[in-house]
Amino acid sequence: MPKPSAALLPAPATSYLPQYVRPDRKLGVVLIGLGKYSHDHLAPALRQTQFCELVGVVTDDPDEARAWMERHHLPPQNCYDYQTFYTVRNNPNVHIVYVVTPNATHVEYVVQAADAGKHVICEKPLGISVKDCETMIGACSNADVQLAVGYRLHFDPTHRKAAQLGRHQTFGPVKYLELAQGFHVERGDASRLNPNLSGGGPLMDVGIYCVNAARSVTGEEPVAVTAQWVNTHPEKFKGMEETLVWQLRFPGGCLANCATTYAGQLGRFYALAEKGYFEIAHPFGYDTPKGRSHEGDWDFPDVYPPALLLDEVAQCILQDIPNPVPGEEGLRDLRVMEAIYRAAETGREVALEER
Repeated sequence: MPKPSAALLPAPATSYLPQYVRPDRKLGVVLIGLGKYSHDHLAPALRQTQFCELVGVVTDDPDEARAWMERHHLPPQNCYDYQTFYTVRNNPNVHIVYVVTPNATHVEYVVQAADAGKHVICEKPLGISVKDCETMIGACSNADVQLAVGYRLHFDPTHRKAAQLGRHQTFGPVKYLELAQGFHVERGDASRLNPNLSGGGPLMDVGIYCVNAARSVTGEEPVAVTAQWVNTHPEKFKGMEETLVWQLRFPGGCLANCATTYAGQLGRFYALAEKGYFEIAHPFGYDTPKGRSHEGDWDFPDVYPPALLLDEVAQCILQDIPNPVPGEEGLRDLRVMEAIYRAAETGREVALEER
């Protein structure tokens, strides 16, 4: 592990940390799973980061491996296939493994990375079940490595302001939330439309943003869930929901009405408080979110949340302190999502245990 030098850097406004340290060299990141998110977002983010850099990939496709090596100047010895991935333990230039494989395989590769002594960032959802999440958290804890979930919007200033307004009750207690995210899924999208890989439909994919945002804004865990789902194209959405609507009841009295769908474009973030409101346009996608309240528009500079997340996790590793998006955060979302599915299946309210 590179030793941080004595030089201290001011942490940016998006940081959860009081200060940054300047390492002697960047932490090396290996991407496992080279789909659209890795190609379009993580690779560009790793060209912007100050404290970590892309040093390797994992793929079973030799042509893909060559393309990534050429495009990102990666040494051949840092490009693994899935059968040789375990040998990453012998590579001192790899410090972080970022898991971007299909949801159902997260547990396998997070555990392998932890067993290899590497820190792990895992895309959301952390797993497809509470049991999987607990397995990953346990493996990383036993290996004494960090586990972070790829909740990029925790580092976006607009979403951070919304969470602060809610938790600090700036406009009084939040009484009502409307949160929604969805998009149109094409029939050829095999990874999303295979429930054995995805673990579910749009709730597991983009509805999780709504669950996480409701918990972030209230600062509470929900105590009860009701839900309804519909599937108007069962031949397309086999074994999963097409559209799902759910309600979360929080102990402080807030009710969150949420929705997710694969049937078309949907995006909503609205919070009604006792003395006003706040909302975010384009809340959960990759367009820059725009926030406002009854007092006026919010003005934040454009940032790139995937890069901010990578640098923040790298700093937490360098400073040996817990990261702000730990595995436990992903576990709490999965507990809620499992309850949402139970409520939709039974048509009854499902109580959530306090933890």
